[in-house]
Amino acid sequence: MALPRDIEQEYKLAREEAVAEQNKRIERVREICPKFFSVSRRVREIIGSYTRPIALADEAGKRALIAKRDDELSLLRAERNRLLTTNGLPVSYLEAPYRCKACSDTGYVNGAPCDCLKKKLLLRRYSLSRLDSANCFGNFDLDLFQEGRIRRQMERLRDFSMEYAENFPNVHPKNIIFQGPVGVGKTYLSECIGNRVLERGYTVVKVAAYTFINSVLASIRGGAEVPTYTEPDLLIIDDLGTEPQIPNITVEQLFCVINERCELNKGTVFATNLTPRHIEEMYGERIFSRLTAKSLTIFITIEGSDIRGNKNTAV
Repeated sequence: MALPRDIEQEYKLAREEAVAEQNKRIERVREICPKFFSVSRRVREIIGSYTRPIALADEAGKRALIAKRDDELSLLRAERNRLLTTNGLPVSYLEAPYRCKACSDTGYVNGAPCDCLKKKLLLRRYSLSRLDSANCFGNFDLDLFQEGRIRRQMERLRDFSMEYAENFPNVHPKNIIFQGPVGVGKTYLSECIGNRVLERGYTVVKVAAYTFINSVLASIRGGAEVPTYTEPDLLIIDDLGTEPQIPNITVEQLFCVINERCELNKGTVFATNLTPRHIEEMYGERIFSRLTAKSLTIFITIEGSDIRGNKNTAV
């Protein structure tokens, strides 16, 4: 797995710092307790002296020689520890002080990514995704909804969204539209999905439709390449319908994103206040057919009233 250059450099610097600190400690011990190194030499000599006899001995002889060697080494290692502690140093003093002892600041354990590397990459994905990490299924609070039809609806939508996120990208249809009035949980459900898909190792980007169109305008005015948003495994387009309707730009650019992602078989989640009729009126038949085709998209209308003021939790 190729690491981002800055993360790779971070690990390299951490290893170099740990080795440099280890060398300083070695020199300190050499100054205050030179006997430590004569004992260490004796450890190496004993290991070497037993290597050939053990290799040539029968099974019973091997066991006897290994036991004798280990007894001698145990005494010498205890002496080394005593020399360190009597000089006010911990027994681990000469170990390289790696930030992560599991991988020795390499990022890998037995060829697999270390937990420390997984955490760095996840944090990186979070920073690039523009998701709020607090908006997750673990924080989903059904108590925000009164008992009855609306609460049962949200429970079903939570379960549906969890299933989508757990099975992504092997889901069909690939796209979801959460539609409904302000504050009923459209964005929250979208981010819950995004955060779980992100945790599972896929790339996710959330962008408000307004921000997307503004970035397109800035690119056009600056002569830069127009962002396509085709790279992420999952794209979340929030607040569809709030973006400025600029002739020859808004509809065309949205269609390009939607169409290209459909062609690439990549998932897109939308949150919008617009009804299907309003989508067709605002964007035209091409986008409407792409967004509402049952083979491509599941259209979910969320009923209810604005509950964002009920608690601090933003469902």
